[in-house]
Amino acid sequence: MGFRSVYWMNKRISDYYSEKKFLDVLCLPEERIAWDEARSKAPLIPRGWYELSLLSREDRLEFTKEYWMTHLPFVPNPFKSLQTFFQDLEDVGVFLLLQENSYIPELVYFLNDDRFFIGSVPAGEEEIEGLKMNISLPKDFLEFLRIHNGFSKAYDRGILSTSEILQTKYELEIYLEESEKKVHFDKNLIEPTSLIPFYMSSYGRSYQCFIKEWYPTNEMGNVCLSLDDFTISSFKREGTLAFPTFLDWLVFYLEEIEIEEDLR
Repeated sequence: MGFRSVYWMNKRISDYYSEKKFLDVLCLPEERIAWDEARSKAPLIPRGWYELSLLSREDRLEFTKEYWMTHLPFVPNPFKSLQTFFQDLEDVGVFLLLQENSYIPELVYFLNDDRFFIGSVPAGEEEIEGLKMNISLPKDFLEFLRIHNGFSKAYDRGILSTSEILQTKYELEIYLEESEKKVHFDKNLIEPTSLIPFYMSSYGRSYQCFIKEWYPTNEMGNVCLSLDDFTISSFKREGTLAFPTFLDWLVFYLEEIEIEEDLR
């Protein structure tokens, strides 16, 4: 597989896609293909993404930032941090990745410190409504799914899509119920059914979960579940991996930070 000449593609993303062993990787607008051809190759590509790829770098960054800000519910502190994230962006690129007979579209966020994030296509209204019929989720998380139905930093498993949340919740509940160890917080046991995973680490040993026992705002807060010691992060103590809103967690995820065990 040979990569095209893309002036903003850094070596990390090139290595990343090479390791994934896609049959082909196209980056727009370097390929200069028409909309009909792009849609034929990648039926799931949003028209907005194609049009985004035709803009200048400065306009791509500004348009993407405004898209996030207008879709997410306004919360002062997270929004201030999101502004910083977009200030650190070097570029936003649309990629088409060939698997078997069709291409999968992805939106890649390049930061000026060589990090990158990958977003899947937005969730459709039917996907959102289908999820809401089966499970209650915070509004800010549902709105984020309308931006990216799956999102991760380099090599991470990342935020789960609408099609993965219920299945992951079910599998996690079975695992926790059948295990000899029980999930605990301080000296209190946590029912597996009270945890709703929305993020999975790369090795599947930790999850960020909405938890039904904690409503710091009008919505569920979220905590980190560790399968190494069957504990969740403390939502009674500051400086842990417990967050009052999804947006607070998302800002943390977008930062360049190493998650230490004692943060839980």
